[in-house]
Formats: sequence, structure tokens, C-alpha cells
Amino acid sequence: MNVITFAKEHPVEIGAGIFVGGFVLIYLLKALSGGGSSAGASNQAAFLAAQSAQAQSGNALAAAQDTNQAQTEQTLIAAQASVANNQTWATAQEQGNTTNAQIAQTNANAAVAIAPYSVSSQLISTLGNVASLPGQTVTSSNSNGGFFGLGASSSSSSSVIPNPSATAAGSTLASLAGNLSSGGTFVTGNYTSH
Repeated sequence: MNVITFAKEHPVEIGAGIFVGGFVLIYLLKALSGGGSSAGASNQAAFLAAQSAQAQSGNALAAAQDTNQAQTEQTLIAAQASVANNQTWATAQEQGNTTNAQIAQTNANAAVAIAPYSVSSQLISTLGNVASLPGQTVTSSNSNGGFFGLGASSSSSSSVIPNPSATAAGSTLASLAGNLSSGGTFVTGNYTSH
């Protein structure tokens, strides 16, 4: 016998059978689950436990976000301080390079003025080497640790102090240039006027 043909010929009997079978199945499942009242209490306890777990995970997430925000701010403060420090050092280096260039120009000017005269090349060379010594960069810094790293700041300033030996050698070279331009000669440390 064909099931589809039977279902087409007897639709009321098939519908009633499905309804009764479903009802019996629901009754058996309810009986096996332990009854209605205890299942409701169990479901309510599970719901409350899930709500509690959700609240705990929300609190943990908020705490993690607060910690992450604080770490991000500390990292930003440290990065800003590092940038400021690097800018200060770059400015100090630039000033030092300018000072060294000025010393080198003074040396070059003195060498041009002295060149036509009879002068000990060893002495001029030594004075030129000493006069080209770089200045000393002096840095002072100030830092504030802030409150647990928040609000931390630092500042530093730099200045270039010319090398005293280089300054003295440059002055000597300039003095020699002035003396020689007035008609004198300088031979191995002795100035002779004409």
C-alpha cells in the first residue's frame, strides 16, 4: 500500500493520528523530565546564575578596559616626553654644529690672513687643530613622576660651552693674523716687527 495514496484518501484519520501522537509524545517527555514545578524552579535558578555570571564578566571587562586606558595614557605620556627630549637634543646638536662652524670659519679666516707671511706651519697646524676642538654640550633635566605615572613630565635644556683651549687657540690665531697684517713676521714663536 502506498502511504501517499492512503494519506490522500483519508486526510482526517491522518491528521487525528498526528495530533494524538504528538500529545502522547509531549506527555511522555514531561513525565520523564520530573514534573512541572521543580523544572520551573530549576530554570529560574539557572537564569539567576546566568545573570550573575554576566554581571561578573561585565565587571571584569570594565576593569580590564580601565587598566588598558591607564596603560595607554602612560605610554602616550612617555612617548611625548621622548619626543620632547629628542627635539631638545636635536636643537642642542644643531647649536653645537653652528658653534663648530663658526670656530672653523674663524680658523679659515686666520689661515688666509697668515698665509702670505713666513710662519711656522707646525705652530699654525697645532693652533688650528686645537681651535677646531668641539664645544661641550651641557644638559640639565627636570622630571616629575606624577601620580602613579599619570601626569608625568620631563624637560631638559642643553647649551654648548665652547672648549676653552679651542677659544684660546682661535684668539691666538686671530692675534697672529692682526700682527702679521701690520707688517710683522712670526717665525717659530718669535714676533718681529719691521
